[in-house]
Amino acid sequence: MRRLMLLMGAMLCLSMAARAQENDSTLAYPASTAAPAAPQGGAGGLTLWQLAVGYQFNYLNPQGRTVDSNGVNLSLVRFVANRLALEANVGAGFGHIGGSVGGCPVSCVNNVFVGAGVHYSIVRDRRFEPWVHGILGWEHYRVSQTDTYNSLNALGYIVGGGLDWNFNARTALRGQIDYLGTRVSSGNQPNLQAVAGLVINF
Repeated sequence: MRRLMLLMGAMLCLSMAARAQENDSTLAYPASTAAPAAPQGGAGGLTLWQLAVGYQFNYLNPQGRTVDSNGVNLSLVRFVANRLALEANVGAGFGHIGGSVGGCPVSCVNNVFVGAGVHYSIVRDRRFEPWVHGILGWEHYRVSQTDTYNSLNALGYIVGGGLDWNFNARTALRGQIDYLGTRVSSGNQPNLQAVAGLVINF
C-alpha cells in the first residue's frame, strides 16, 4: 500500500511537471519582426532653395582710390545635388569719399554687382553649415565728380565662403567673406566684401 501511494505521488508530480512545460511552450511568442524606424535628418528633409538677404560692406579700389561702401546683398541658391547648387547674386553699395581722382574732386562712389555661379555646402542638415562659392559677373561703378557722373563697367568675379547658423529647417543667420575682383581700364582691382544677413530655406 505504501509503495502504491509513493508510485501514485511520483506519477502526479511528473504529470504536473509535464503540464507546466506545455504551458511554457504555448506562451513563448516569436520575436517581433517590425521594420526599424527611418533615420532622422536624412537628405529627404533638405530644401532645394535658399534666399538670403543681408547687409553688405565693400572695401573697393576703383582707379587706385580706396572707398568703403555700405549696401544690400541678395542671393538665390538652387541645389541640384545634395551639396552642389547654382547661385545668382546681386549686390549694391553706396560710398562717400573726399579727395580727387585724376585731378577731379570726388564726393561719392556707388557700385552694383550682378553675377551667377556655383555654391557648394561642405556640410548640410547640421546646426552650422559652412559653404564656399564662386561667381562670375558684371561690376558697375558710378562715380560723382563735382556735378557730373562717370560710369565704369568692369568684368567682376567673387570667390569666398561663409557660415550659416541654422535655427531650424527654414531660417538661418549667415556671415560671409569674399574677394571681389574687377578689371577696369585694363587694370585689375582687388576688393573685399563682407555680408551678414538672414537665410530662408524653402
